[in-house]
Amino acid sequence: MKTHKIVTLCLLTMGCVTMQAQNAPVRLINSQLGQAETPQDGTAILAESRFIFLDTPETVVDEETKVKTVKLRQNENWPTDDKIHWVKNVKTIDSSEQLNRLLSDKLVGDKSIIIYWALKEEADRSVLHCYFRMPADAVTNLWLASEETCIVDLETGVQYRAQKGNPDYWKKYFGVKAPAGTILDFPIYFPKLPKSVKHIAIYGVPLWHLRGTKVGIDRNKKVAFSFGVPKDYDDAPQISAPRLVKAEGEYVKNDGHTWAVYTDAHLIKPLPDNYMALWRTPETTYLAVSREQNWMREYFGFQSDNFLIDERGRQYKIKGVQGLPLEHIFWMEGYSGDCIAFVLEFEPIPLDITTISLIEPEGRPFDSWGADWSGKTFLNMNIADLRKNQQNFKPLKRVIVE
Repeated sequence: MKTHKIVTLCLLTMGCVTMQAQNAPVRLINSQLGQAETPQDGTAILAESRFIFLDTPETVVDEETKVKTVKLRQNENWPTDDKIHWVKNVKTIDSSEQLNRLLSDKLVGDKSIIIYWALKEEADRSVLHCYFRMPADAVTNLWLASEETCIVDLETGVQYRAQKGNPDYWKKYFGVKAPAGTILDFPIYFPKLPKSVKHIAIYGVPLWHLRGTKVGIDRNKKVAFSFGVPKDYDDAPQISAPRLVKAEGEYVKNDGHTWAVYTDAHLIKPLPDNYMALWRTPETTYLAVSREQNWMREYFGFQSDNFLIDERGRQYKIKGVQGLPLEHIFWMEGYSGDCIAFVLEFEPIPLDITTISLIEPEGRPFDSWGADWSGKTFLNMNIADLRKNQQNFKPLKRVIVE
C-alpha cells in the first residue's frame, strides 16, 4: 500500500509557470555584492513568460577554491573564443516569499536552471529583463543578445532593434559569479514601443527560448497570456463527502489503529490518478482530485501547507478537504478498482486569473508501508481546461459482476 499525495512532481525540462516580478526590489551585485537600488518609477510590465526549467549540465568543482561551476553548451554557429568574459555588476531580484517557496531547492533541486523573462516599459525605453536562477556559484557560456535581437510589431512589420546594455554581454559568451540560487536580471534595451503596439514577436534571445516567439501586450491588466474574457463564477461542486465509520482515537501518526475510518467516497468513472477539475466561487476555490483505490482499505492524507499559486505569484491557502481531516492520516474503505474523488478547498481565485499551480511541499515522515512524503507539484494548469473537467466528476453507481 502506498500513501497518496495530491500531485505528481513535474519540474521537468520546459515545465513552466508564470510569475510577476516587476514590483520586486532590485539590488546590484558585483564581486563584493553591492548596495540596494530601487526600480525606476513608472515601470509597467507589458508581457511576461512562464518559468522554464532547463536540464543542468554537469557541475565542475575547482579542487583548490572549491567553487562549483556550470558550463552551458555552446552553439557552434555563434562566435566564441577561449577567454571567459566574466561579467560583474549584474542586477538581482529579491524574491518574494512566494517566489522563494516555489523555487526552493527542496522543490526544484539545488542545481536547477530556471529562466523567465518580462518585457517592461521604463521611462523612455522598453526593457526585456531576462531572469536566470544560478544553479551553482559560477556559470559560463551564457549568451544573451546580439544584432540578431529585435522586437517586431506583427501588425506593421516595424522592427525595434536591441541596443547594447550594461554590463557588456553583447555578442559574446560570458560567465557570471553569484551564490547558487541567486536570481539574476540581464536587461536588454530597446527603443520604446508605441502604445499602439499590441502583438509582437521577439527574436534573438535563444537561451530564453525567444526565437520569433509571438507575444500579446496588455497595457491595462499588465499580465501576459490573458486574452480570453473571464467567465462567471461556478456553483459549488455537487460531490458527496465521505461518511465517517470510526472516529480516530488518540491520534498517533505512526499507529494506524488510531486513524479515523471513512467510507462511501464520491465514486467517479475511471480516470488517471491526479486528474483534476476546478470550481471557482466568490468564497472558495474547489479542486477535485481523482484517486485510484488500490485496496479495499487504503490510507490517504492531506497537508495544511498545500497551496495554489497563480501566474502573478499570488498564493491561495488551503482551507480544508471536504468531509476529511487535514494533517491526520485516515483510512478509506471501498472496493479495489474504485476511482474516487477528493475535494480540496482553497481561498477564492479572481476571475481574471488564467493559470494555476498546485504546490505540495515536502511532508513530515511517518512510519507505514509505502510511505512517501516527498514534495510534489502540478505547474501551470489552465483554469479553463480544469473547469471543462467538471463533467468528468459526475457520480457513478458501482456495478459489480460476479
